[in-house]
Amino acid sequence: MRPELAQIATIFSSEIAGCRDVAGVADSLSPHAPALDLRDLHRHSLAGAVSALDTCVHSVVRAGILLQLQGFGPPLNVQLPLGADLFRRWFSGDSAALNEMELALRLAHSHWTMQRPGDIADAVRLVSSKPLWISVAAQDTQRASYLKTSLDVIVRRRNQIVHESDYDPSTQMKWPIDSALALSAIDLVEERGKAVIAHVAAEF
Repeated sequence: MRPELAQIATIFSSEIAGCRDVAGVADSLSPHAPALDLRDLHRHSLAGAVSALDTCVHSVVRAGILLQLQGFGPPLNVQLPLGADLFRRWFSGDSAALNEMELALRLAHSHWTMQRPGDIADAVRLVSSKPLWISVAAQDTQRASYLKTSLDVIVRRRNQIVHESDYDPSTQMKWPIDSALALSAIDLVEERGKAVIAHVAAEF
């Protein structure tokens, strides 16, 4: 794996470990503070894992594009949100142009949420010649469907937590959550993130 992608994998693993630590804090405090409702820490850990995945995919796609500009990876015909002057300067040997390209990509992709399976697949298509989920599933369509559906369930829960304070509108109570649910979600998100990195890295 190229160093640029290996670094992204390391950062992602660290972020996921931090989410597990948050869930662990809730578990360790619970016996000593029975009057406190610590389930919001579990919610925070789940939401944090999805955010870590979003950041991971953004980073992988950005790194892949920059590597392609330097002659690595699959030859793809995609339209990049970069000005012609940046390309002219890059091809003229201006070393600062590559850093400016990275900043331009960050800005262009800043409103693109890379969390849902379809959005992740669309983003990865910019740097991979192979379709994401069916490739990760080794051409097994049922497995590919599971990979996408199971992630989508967690992303929807994350959105309920972040945008709706995790309230069930029918009861005006928060949806239930516990350590087992949070840690299971974090494990699944970690698995999907690692699969995305490995999928892209295989072509670089």
